[in-house]
Amino acid sequence: MTPWTNDVLVVLLIMLRIIPIFMSSAMTPLSRLPTTSKVMMLIIFSIMTSVIVPTKADMVIETMFEFVYLASYELLLGIAFAFGLQAAIASLQTMGRVIDMQIGFGAAGIIDPKTSNSESLIGTLLMMVSLVLFFELNLHHDLLMILLWSFNKVPVGSLSSSIDFWLLLSTLSQQFFLALVLALPVILTLLVLDALIGFVAKTMPQMNIYFVGLPLKIAVGLIAFTISARLMYPAFESIFEEVKSFWHQWGGA
Repeated sequence: MTPWTNDVLVVLLIMLRIIPIFMSSAMTPLSRLPTTSKVMMLIIFSIMTSVIVPTKADMVIETMFEFVYLASYELLLGIAFAFGLQAAIASLQTMGRVIDMQIGFGAAGIIDPKTSNSESLIGTLLMMVSLVLFFELNLHHDLLMILLWSFNKVPVGSLSSSIDFWLLLSTLSQQFFLALVLALPVILTLLVLDALIGFVAKTMPQMNIYFVGLPLKIAVGLIAFTISARLMYPAFESIFEEVKSFWHQWGGA
C-alpha cells in the first residue's frame, strides 16, 4: 500500500471518529446547516486534524478487513464521545414534551424541515436556550480541546482504549435527573392545578371543565414557566458541567 493511500485511510478513520458529533448534535449551529455543508466541513476538519494529531507508529493497513475493523472501533469511540452531549439533548427534549403534555400543547408542535419530524414547543425553546448557553459557557472550546486530546490518548489506528459503559449509564441518569430538576417547578404547578380542576369537576359536574381548564392550564403553565425561568440557569449550568465532566473522563484530559 502506498503512503498516499495510507494517508487517505487515516483521514477516513479520523472522519469516522468525529462524524457523530458533527452529524447528530442539536446544541450546536451544525444542526441547522444543510447536510452537504456539514459533510464539506467534516472533510476539511478531518484533513486538518490528520496533520496535527499522531497516528499509531506501526500502523499499516493492508487488507479491507483491517480497515473495517479499525473503522468500526473509531466510529464506536466517536459515538461514545457524542453521547455526553446527546444525553443532555435527550433529557431536555423529554422534559419539554412532559411540560407540553401537561400544559396542553401535546397536540401542537413545530415541524423540523430537515427531518420532517414534529418537535415540542417547550422542548424547542429549551434547545434554543441551551444553544445560547453552549457558547456562553465556552463549551465549544471544551469540545474541540477534548476531541483533539482524544487523538493523543488514543492515536488513530490504536486499539488501546475501552469504552466505560458504566460512565455512559451514570451520565445518562444524571442528565435526566438534572433536566427533571429544571422542569420540576412547572410540572408541580401544573400537577396541583390538575388536582384542583379534578376537584372542581367532581363538585360541579354541570360545568364543562374541559373548555375552562384548558385555557387556564395554558395560562398558568406559561406564567409558571416564565417565573421559574430565572431559576433554570443553575440547572442548565449543571447539565453542561456534567457534559464537560463526561468529556474529560472519556478523553482522559
